[in-house]
Amino acid sequence: MLRDRIPFDSLTLATVRNELADWIGARVQQASQPDDHSLVLSLYQAREAWLLLSWHPEFARVHFTFRKPVNQPQPLGFLQAVRAHLAGARLEGVEQAGCDRVLRLRFSGRKGSRTLLLEAMGKHSNLMLLDESDKILAAAKVVGRSKSRRPVVPGHPYSPPPFEPRPSLLEARTIEAVAASDGGSPFLVRWLRAHPGGPDSALAEVRSVVAHGRAGFLSPGRGAYPVDVSCLGWESFGRSSISVALDQHFGAVVSQWTLDRQASAILGQLRRALEARRAGLQGARGALQEAEGAARLQEDASLLLAYGPLLEPGASEVEVLGPDGEPRRIQIDPDAGWLGTAERMFSKARRLKEASDQLRKHIAALETEVSELEQAIDELCHAERMADVEAVQERAIGRRWLAASVTAQKRTEERPFEGKKVREAVGPGGVVAYVGLNAEANDYVTTRLAKPNDLWLHVRGSTSAHVVIPTQNRPERISKQQLLWAARLAVEHSASRHSGLVPVDYTLRKYVRKPKGSPPGTALYTHEKTLHVEREKPRG
Repeated sequence: MLRDRIPFDSLTLATVRNELADWIGARVQQASQPDDHSLVLSLYQAREAWLLLSWHPEFARVHFTFRKPVNQPQPLGFLQAVRAHLAGARLEGVEQAGCDRVLRLRFSGRKGSRTLLLEAMGKHSNLMLLDESDKILAAAKVVGRSKSRRPVVPGHPYSPPPFEPRPSLLEARTIEAVAASDGGSPFLVRWLRAHPGGPDSALAEVRSVVAHGRAGFLSPGRGAYPVDVSCLGWESFGRSSISVALDQHFGAVVSQWTLDRQASAILGQLRRALEARRAGLQGARGALQEAEGAARLQEDASLLLAYGPLLEPGASEVEVLGPDGEPRRIQIDPDAGWLGTAERMFSKARRLKEASDQLRKHIAALETEVSELEQAIDELCHAERMADVEAVQERAIGRRWLAASVTAQKRTEERPFEGKKVREAVGPGGVVAYVGLNAEANDYVTTRLAKPNDLWLHVRGSTSAHVVIPTQNRPERISKQQLLWAARLAVEHSASRHSGLVPVDYTLRKYVRKPKGSPPGTALYTHEKTLHVEREKPRG
């Protein structure tokens, strides 16, 4: 619960500021960015220390960390700017904006005076690099004018948060005054009310912490704070510095949060994949049950041939004795007659026999896949290490259970299929198809997603979606049933979707080309075969 979480508030920031004061004069040796929301500065002054500044929307903070930072594979633009301006610079000053959650770190280096400014304010948190005139040189989060009344744009002056001026926390003499002060967080007010020594003693302790405090207290699972929180009925363990307490708390919490977030992202896709496979399994079992009626259908066709010559013209049914001696009624299509009906029954029985073996293979494969998906989901639900999550993710990517690779450091601005309007559908036997929903998406599906031996479908002679079935270089394994399903997708997204019988061409992607200079969505193809898709009649 949020009520039981200790925030990184102004009192905590003041304590970190006091600790940082001991490092004035330290030189910046290196800058690292271990994730999308954190910067770590390596400071040296007789010994090395790593200062972490985070603008995470939930875990924004600043403190020394005792875990050696590991850089992301590709340095981001903000990190490159910090390195260019702060490499070799010395820390000259540490300032907190009043009693707010805004910290200025002033540096002096070969490029002159520079400031790292952290705003640790929840979802609005940010870290900026400023020049000597407070012009923004770089920002961890660039905020345009259309998104905020206070834009954060490189090349523009920095504007402080537009808060209403309030009395300082240091001037407050009552708990009520603290609640209305600059820096008086709701958690601090709650602590003041629970303090066993009363308001005066509690306020004196707060003023001492702001002026001189460096130590901290850790409450496992709840957070770190500059004062003892045992008066709230929680465990509280003293630590040598506020940074030690913060690093111990956030090291565990952020790791668990990252693990849960990554596992949750994969779980959602795996559950959808499992649902699709179960639906495909149900459909395949139903089709097999129908296919296993081929022998009875062939018997009926043979009986109809035997009894047909004895029927009156236009008869709609005939009663016969089956091989078991039991009477049977066989329906006759008046338009086709008894002979045409028998021929249709023989043809359908033959198709059902051919399909039954393939269906049994599909069912076995789907049952195995359902079992593997259930196991992967169970492993994710009980994962305790990121390595466990990544192992499931790697397996899921290999089995094509994930629509797109989900990585531990996936950026929020990324969108699947590079933002193109592409639909991913799962059909019979777990087969996957990609459908372009407009001309630009069609180009993307055909020229970027599809591999040479993937199957490509398009409605013949009409504007339609480009549909691609990944085959892993084995197009022969795609069944007629799966092809018809994909062909219906092409028809559903075509100008011919209301026609009764629609021809759909299919070929391998290597036989499809986009003419140079042609409009988006244009494609020429050869070696095609054609399916005829009949529009499904509404039930009722």
